[in-house]
Amino acid sequence: MNVNVVLTNIASGYVGYREIGENEAFEHPVFQKLLYDRGWRPGLAWCSFFCELVYYEVYDKEVDPLFSASAVQTFYNFKKAGWDVTDNPVRGGLAVWQLYKNGKKQWQGHIAVIESSLRDTITTIDGNSNNIGSRLGFMVARVTRVINREQNNGLRLLGFIKPKEI
Repeated sequence: MNVNVVLTNIASGYVGYREIGENEAFEHPVFQKLLYDRGWRPGLAWCSFFCELVYYEVYDKEVDPLFSASAVQTFYNFKKAGWDVTDNPVRGGLAVWQLYKNGKKQWQGHIAVIESSLRDTITTIDGNSNNIGSRLGFMVARVTRVINREQNNGLRLLGFIKPKEI
């Protein structure tokens, strides 16, 4: 089984699922329960919980302690646990961004499942986003972005987490 394909297939199966209100509930009750089981609660941003849901379907409880409500903390948890953290995107991997304001790191960020990459562009499947890639969105969306490691205001790429073979 190619884990990279499996992860992207799982993620793409949720494209179009929408929230109700601002991080309050979801149109699909089963999707809401799955996120709830991963730790999401009303009012919380859910991009990281979405990625955990996708990874949980493949890796089960192994990934539970690695994911956090914070995308940035999730990145460092995976790194500390010995997962391959890289500057190169890999299908099925996780792309993690950190928010910057006036050149200063913020605690907020965003995380998404990588569907594909080509040169300096990646296509991701994002929870809590929209078709233009906002980190404050309302749906599971497919987003194409130019990789940006220099952003002083907005999301700056922190790195990529490669999936483990199983």
